[in-house]
Amino acid sequence: MTSDELKRLFGMRVQALRRRRGLTQEELAEAIGKSVDTISNIERGFSSTRIETAQAIAQTVGVTLAELFEFEEHPGNGDRERRKAVEQIIDMLSNQESDAIQAAAKIFRIILDVDWKKE
Repeated sequence: MTSDELKRLFGMRVQALRRRRGLTQEELAEAIGKSVDTISNIERGFSSTRIETAQAIAQTVGVTLAELFEFEEHPGNGDRERRKAVEQIIDMLSNQESDAIQAAAKIFRIILDVDWKKE
């Protein structure tokens, strides 16, 4: 794996974990004492980061430092599309009230149960 690939994968992982935690880039930046540009550059794979910064990111998004580096070496297009779809769903739900999120969860369960029965 090249350095550029590693930075790209790390950035994707940081972004996914940040979104899962419901944080904006601004909130993550403030929590770890870095600029929004720094977070943006990390997430886009434009820059690497010091281990201290990686530790602060991991702590803020609620994972261990090791978990921060758990990503597939070479995700395929299907994996990337799947991850993007999941992130879109998370983004849609992140600003919703609890009742709406619970209703969406019920709908997902119904959809997935139907798909499982077809197999």
